[in-house]
Amino acid sequence: MTGISDIRDESDKRGMSVVIDLKRGEIPDVTINQLYKFTDLQVTFGCNMLALDNGLPRVMNIKQLISSWVVHRMEVVRARTRFELNKAEGRAHILEGYLKALSHLDDVVKLIRKSNSKEEAKKGLMANFDLAERQAIAVLDLRLYQLTSLESEKIQAEFNALQVKIADLKAILGDEHRVNSIIKDELDEVASAGVSDRQTRIIPAQEDFQMEDLIADETVIITISSDDYIKRMPISVFKEQRRGGQGVIGFDQKKEKEGLKNLYVASTHDHLLVFTNFGRCYWLKVWQIPDSGRRSKGKALVNLLDGLSSGESIAAVLRVRDFAQEGAYILHATKKGVVKKTKLEAFSSPRKKGVYAINIDEGDVVIDAHIAREEDQVMLFTKEGMAVRFDQSQVRAMGRVARGVRGAKLKSDSDVVVSCEVVKGDETILVVCENGYGKRSVVESFRQTNRGGVGVRSIITSKRNGLVVGAISVRDKDSLVLMSSKGQALRLGMSDLRVMGRSTQGVKIVNLKADDYVLAVQKVEHIEESCEEEPKKQ
Repeated sequence: MTGISDIRDESDKRGMSVVIDLKRGEIPDVTINQLYKFTDLQVTFGCNMLALDNGLPRVMNIKQLISSWVVHRMEVVRARTRFELNKAEGRAHILEGYLKALSHLDDVVKLIRKSNSKEEAKKGLMANFDLAERQAIAVLDLRLYQLTSLESEKIQAEFNALQVKIADLKAILGDEHRVNSIIKDELDEVASAGVSDRQTRIIPAQEDFQMEDLIADETVIITISSDDYIKRMPISVFKEQRRGGQGVIGFDQKKEKEGLKNLYVASTHDHLLVFTNFGRCYWLKVWQIPDSGRRSKGKALVNLLDGLSSGESIAAVLRVRDFAQEGAYILHATKKGVVKKTKLEAFSSPRKKGVYAINIDEGDVVIDAHIAREEDQVMLFTKEGMAVRFDQSQVRAMGRVARGVRGAKLKSDSDVVVSCEVVKGDETILVVCENGYGKRSVVESFRQTNRGGVGVRSIITSKRNGLVVGAISVRDKDSLVLMSSKGQALRLGMSDLRVMGRSTQGVKIVNLKADDYVLAVQKVEHIEESCEEEPKKQ
């Protein structure tokens, strides 16, 4: 855990206290979740509720355990009551014999005195006074002081009390509600006898920690090299510069043929929908991408995406948090100007080996994908500087494996679609050319047409500018990150670029080294961040 700077033990006579200091910028909730996950600050253990039920072992839940315990307590109460009833009836039987003997006291004494043995006296009592054997033996065992009038009254009172008790015990055995009431009273008595506070608390169960709970939610830059190596870097790595700056090293070009192919901005808690040039879709979470430095190459995509075939490369990456968005669609665009719209929820079930997102023609490839909504418009930009703008409703929603419809008509066989944007109409469009020039124009300056048209001029593709690399919709608070083929990176604020006319050559955006050219351009939406500036030279 790298987010903790210091741990202090401040325990004293008032109790245990541990103070944890975090490094600057760390999120407390993330650290707490990590402590719960990786330390004994919170311990979870399983309880195997195995019990003998009617002589058989059973794994039971809480309700079953309580029900079985109640049944057991009912049997205990009934057995106890039967025992007390037998004991009371036995004592009442003896007392009844005492009372019979006392009612004929003189005759009983005379019979005993005439008898030659105890056995003879017992038989005489049983024959003359209708006594049972136990009663006769008990009468013979009477002590003389128990023959007094006071003792006789005590015997009568005890007999009467036993009759009441016997009737009550029989009533308990015949009434289940009485048994339940006894169990409840006994539990209340146990509860009232407790002198210490409860040591455990029963609280609602918490959900299991997901990996996202342990990862800070922050904006990062994701880069993909020409040989499909991917990495993520903090957005603060690239400090915003003025127009015409040279940028910083964003990718270490170790070989002449290596370069940067694409650049994306996302949050570490986002899901990434990875669309390939072959029209397949893969799922990836941002935090699963290795966090690397600016000069690190990253990790091969083939190790993160299972099922990439030979020649398959990344065409677009979309960040999604909620797949159940109402009226949200995935809009695909291909190099030959085909567009296709599919509901976002059709991609809500991740598959390890990916799924087909669009059926493309031979020789065609997917170049971009966007999330489009009902009120949005679609803009397609070609390499030779043309732009087509039409309403997204002109593209009907289709299934995942459908082909799509024509979105733009290309002017020549060498022209291809290089960028697709989904706009609302109040943005500005930044068109960037390969030689580091570009311009920013309002969306309304691009005349709206039906899909399938040639469109209007987006920028003059002169020798100075070169061909169009990409076009993105931006606002004043947005930033721009450009990557060159030699790995140079520049982050530029849109407030430094004035809005210009549609059919112009534009201005220089980045100073490129010899034989270098702009390879990728990506928008960074308005992000609140704090970056330490480099100290000024004295």
